[in-house]
Amino acid sequence: MILQPAPSFVEQNKHSGSWKYWSRFLRALGDRRPGSLLLAISQMDKISDNVNAAVENEYDAIHDEIPTITTFPLVLDYRPESIQESMATVRQAMSTATDVVAKDWWVPASYEQLSNLIRQLEEQKHASRELPLISIEQL
Repeated sequence: MILQPAPSFVEQNKHSGSWKYWSRFLRALGDRRPGSLLLAISQMDKISDNVNAAVENEYDAIHDEIPTITTFPLVLDYRPESIQESMATVRQAMSTATDVVAKDWWVPASYEQLSNLIRQLEEQKHASRELPLISIEQL
């Protein structure tokens, strides 16, 4: 979940003040499964009326780049009378995203084989009281 405070959409004097920046950062770290990215906005009470257009523009830009984002950003309200509802909304969205990702998640058999080989080498090294280092040849 990328959570941006509403004032950052209006001020945007930093490159890190956008969903687009952070989504690119997360994608650079590795594969992003469809449905795994949630957007959220907070501090709506601290902004002027012109933020809605800025939020929509940012959402449109990120949606063009990542069409698998299918839900509009969550609006989080931290006021005492609204916090419970915000938390329930976040829990439901994260649960839904987890279910979507879990349906598409798989581990290739080659990873399992590699994992088993590494475990065997680890056990051999431990039994012979060697450091758990593997040379290129052993690998």
